[in-house]
Parts: sequence; structure tokens; C-alpha cells
Amino acid sequence: MSHNESKARLPSKLDPAGTDRGQRFSSLADLLRTRAVDNHSDLAFVFLKDGEVEGEQLTFGELFDRAAATAVQASEFCRPGQRVILLYAAGLEFIVAFFGCILAGVVPVAGTLPQSGRSARRGHSLAKLSAMASDCTASALFTSERTLDLVRSLAAPDEALAPLRCAAITRSAVQPSSALDVAIDSSTLAFIQYTSGSTGAPKGVRVTHGNVLQNAEMIRVAMGHDQRSRFVSWLPLFHDMGLIGSVLQPIYLGVPSALMSPVSFVQSPVRWLEAISRFRGTTSGGPSFAYDLCVQRTTSAQRAKLDLSSWNVAFTGAEPISFDALARFGVAFQASGFRARAIYPCYGMAECTLFATGKPPDSAPATVTVDAASLEYHRVALSRAGRTRTLVSCGKWYLDADVRIVEPLTGRECAPDTVGEIWISGSNVAAGYWGNRELTRASFAASLAGRGRYLRTGDLGFVRDGQLYVTGRLWDTIEYAGRCLYPHDIERTVSLAHPCIRQLGVAVFSLADGGPKERVIVLAEVEVARDTIAAAGHASAQSFAAEVTQQIQTKVTSEHELIIDEVVLVVAGTVRKTSSGKTRRHVCRLDYVLNRVTRWPASSEPAATGRGRESSRERFREFSANK
Repeated sequence: MSHNESKARLPSKLDPAGTDRGQRFSSLADLLRTRAVDNHSDLAFVFLKDGEVEGEQLTFGELFDRAAATAVQASEFCRPGQRVILLYAAGLEFIVAFFGCILAGVVPVAGTLPQSGRSARRGHSLAKLSAMASDCTASALFTSERTLDLVRSLAAPDEALAPLRCAAITRSAVQPSSALDVAIDSSTLAFIQYTSGSTGAPKGVRVTHGNVLQNAEMIRVAMGHDQRSRFVSWLPLFHDMGLIGSVLQPIYLGVPSALMSPVSFVQSPVRWLEAISRFRGTTSGGPSFAYDLCVQRTTSAQRAKLDLSSWNVAFTGAEPISFDALARFGVAFQASGFRARAIYPCYGMAECTLFATGKPPDSAPATVTVDAASLEYHRVALSRAGRTRTLVSCGKWYLDADVRIVEPLTGRECAPDTVGEIWISGSNVAAGYWGNRELTRASFAASLAGRGRYLRTGDLGFVRDGQLYVTGRLWDTIEYAGRCLYPHDIERTVSLAHPCIRQLGVAVFSLADGGPKERVIVLAEVEVARDTIAAAGHASAQSFAAEVTQQIQTKVTSEHELIIDEVVLVVAGTVRKTSSGKTRRHVCRLDYVLNRVTRWPASSEPAATGRGRESSRERFREFSANK
């Protein structure tokens, strides 16, 4: 089907004010049934093969019919309330299977389909999948016909996966039956989504139908969505940002979404921007590294052919958001019609379903420049001189949500212009962690001066002029000589210390070894071409590495008044990341302690790579391969 034919099936009734969005749905099942009636022939999803060619498409009516047939099959394998792992390659079958489970009352758990072969990445994905299946006590694995044999072969040797029934359920011609007559309301568990594991082992978050519908309404209000909105996304659907932001939100609005594989984006980032231009996308986004990748790997000729004037919500969420990355993207694509006001910083986490705070619609992103030294003592002091940090606001909160800044040890609310832990309450806050009452109580049931139930996020920040600024992760901070140092600040300094250091390949953490202070360790990935060492006047890789190490030490000491105890140069791919690009510092720390890092150089020979582009691709494949 051509693009013009696709456009003919878009919703014809425009509601600029979004007046029908006040309608309340009792569940995701109720939402899909409503869309199947009100938007029956309207285009819901189109999948772009190779990120370019329009492939499979679904109207809202077709989505409901296929999901209803899938629900019949799902009910043959699982009873309502039981958990099932969904393992699907990129495409629309995952969406059909997800809603088939919803209609059957089965609880879907999105997993990453491990790739065949013996790579370390496949082993990591399989280990995480096994842990998820064991944690949520899954009853079955659902996949597609084309990947069924692969899933069975991967599951067979695994103790947790082998007992599960594997089935392909999304191509059935079975007609709907009483399997759809399942009692579901807003308090029913809709799905379990696992956290990214940036500060510990991933945890299964229990998301109810009420949670996700409330979050969808929050996103609609915060981002100014209406029936003219159009979504374009390359984000993996097993990730909360992809599932909720590019699948459930468009269904909530009754508008279309164009999807592509993360691999298609990785291979050629311009495909994402071309899809936004071609489909007149209004809402699209991703982690901050995606914007940097577009700047690095598009040409001026490619940018000249783009029309990004329709893009009014370019969302990004990271802790903290990089002001420099956003500025680079805005400047690079201004000639393509991109407006800086479209940049949409936001903040959220799986425990809040997805979205917690965001920039007011159609406003410029707010920033504040503060004295870096004061911030290290948990104080916010505005400054334009000396050592400063420019922080990007993550916006305000909406509907019944409430955000408070709290002193983490005492549980008392912080005074203005003081950094503390971010606590959140609201109907979008999830029901807790699956199978872990103690951790649920500690994280989801915090009390603040009798004001009810709050989620302790583990993130640090402050509120200024009614907007939230995130400064870092509580568990990642480094206590040094009475100061609170943020590792991402030091990591940025390290990444700029020498050209051979990979921008996304630095981790800084501390270790307690029984001495008077914690030791500060730097892991820095390096890429060195064959002729670089000789051109720099070095006879060996070791002397070159010593120079790089010295430059890192000097730069960090100069900018942060900090002595690094050890700099470890490592090969590309050593620094672990979550699927949203966050550095997994606790895993890096463990790898270092257990001597599981591959140091550079490993021998007297230069570790020549000359593979800057290929290594970048490997980094972003991790986004789609590992949650």
C-alpha cells in the first residue's frame, strides 16, 4: 500500500481540543473494543520493513479481530491471571499477542528475543529471560511461527524456561468465544514490566489497567496530543518507552503509529528522520544518545531533504538530560525545519508506569545554570561564573500526581533550593513489585507528613519555579571529602580527556576497601586505529596508554578536585548499559572486582580497531538486545 493510500485511512474526524479524551475507559480491553467500533477502518499501525518500505498494516478493527482470535488460543494455554512471556521479533505480531493476552485476562510480560549463536550478548539476554520467567512464575512462552523453533531450542537447556509451554498464537483463524468474557477492571493487573536494572537487578513492576490509562491521560495532557497527532518510533516494544509511548498511547488517542525495527535505526539513523518527514510525524523520541547518533551519522545533503516541521514533541528522558546533546541536535536540524521548542525533556520510570513529569506543551525547554561546588553539598546556587553545571528541566507534573523533594535519611521534606530524593505520588504509580512485598513496602509506601503513599524513586533532584530538575542517582553518587560527586559529571570529563576515549564508554564508581575513604575507579573504553600510536610518537601501546591515563587524571583533578585511584582502559563494549542508554555502574563495579574487564592494551601489540562506525552499531544493538 502506498503512502497516499495509507493517508486515506487515517482518522477523518479531527478534535483539536481533544474533547473526547476525557472519556474514561475501565481497562485496556475496553479501550481496544471502543477503538474497534469508533475507529474501525482507521489505520492503527504500519510497520516499515528495513525502516523504509511500508509492510504489514493494521486498522483498529483488524487489530481487535486478530487480538480476539489470539485470546482464544491464549486461554487454552493459560488461565486468567497467569503470566506469559512474549518473545517476538520486530513487527506487529507482538502488539496482537499483547492485546490477545489482555482480552483473555492473561498477564503479558515482554521479553527480549535472544538471537541465535553463541555470542556473549545472546547469553546475557537468555540469562535475563530465564531470571524473568522464574521471578514472575510464567506459565508459557508465546512467539511467532517463524521464531517458534528458535525459542524452543533456546528454552530446552534452561532450568527455568524448559518447563514452559511454547506456542505461536498470533496467526490463528479461530473465532472469538467466551474466552473474551473475562472480568477486568481498573484494579486488575494488566502486565508486568521489568526495570532496566541501572542500579540493581531488574525488578518486575506490577502495572494495573488503571495505572496505564491514567498515565496515557497524563501524557496526552502533558504533550498536547489530540487526533491530529501522528507517532513514529524505532524503540523496541519490550521496553516501556516503546510499548507505552508508541503503542498504547496512539491507541488511547485513536491515531496511527509508524514503527520500525531498532536495528533499522542503528544501521541508518536517517531512516527515523525520513519516516517522521514522510508520515508527518508529530511525536517521536528516544534516549539522548539517539539524537547524538543522528547528528554524527547524517550528512548535510540528507538533512536538506528532510522536512521536520511537523515534529512538535521530540521527547527524551535520561538522568540527567544532556543540555549539550539537545543543543547539538537543534542546531544540526534547524535547516530541516526542526524547531528547538519541539525538544521535550521528560522524566519517568517503570514504577510510574512510564511518564512522571514533562515540559509544558509548546514551550521552550527550561534550563538553570548552578554552581557545581554548591551542588556537591546538596545546595542549589545560581551562578554564571567559575565551575558551573547547566541542568535541563524535566518539566512539571500533571493531573493527580505530586512530586516532593525529601531528605532520604530522615524522610523530611527538603527546604527550597536543596537537593534531595524525588518522591512521587499519583494514580499512575504502579501497584508494586511482583513477588517482593518487602521491597514494595520500602519503595512504594513511603509516608510524608500524613500526605499518603509516595514512591521513593532513588533519584536526586530539586524543584525550581514549579519544575523538576534531576541531578543524578542516589545510589551512584560518590562521597568524597564531605562532597557528593555525580559520576556522570566525571564521566563526561573523562570522555573529553583524549580523542581515543569512546563518548558512551565511560563508567565511574567507588569501592569501599576498609580504608578511611572509598577508592574512585574509572573504566574508559578506547578505540585506537593502527597508525594512531606511531603518529602520536609512541613506540608501544603501553606508553600510549600511559599518556591517555595521565591526561584523564589531570583533567579530572583540574575540573573536579578529585584524585582518581585507578584508571582502567578497556576495549569497546566493556562498559555495561541498560536498554535506555543508562550506565549500569553497579555491574561495571562487579565486573571490575571479579576481574571480568578486558583491559587495553592486553599485550605489547597495538590494539588496532579502526572500527569506530561498527563499534557504534554494536553499542546501539545493545539497546534492542538487552533491556
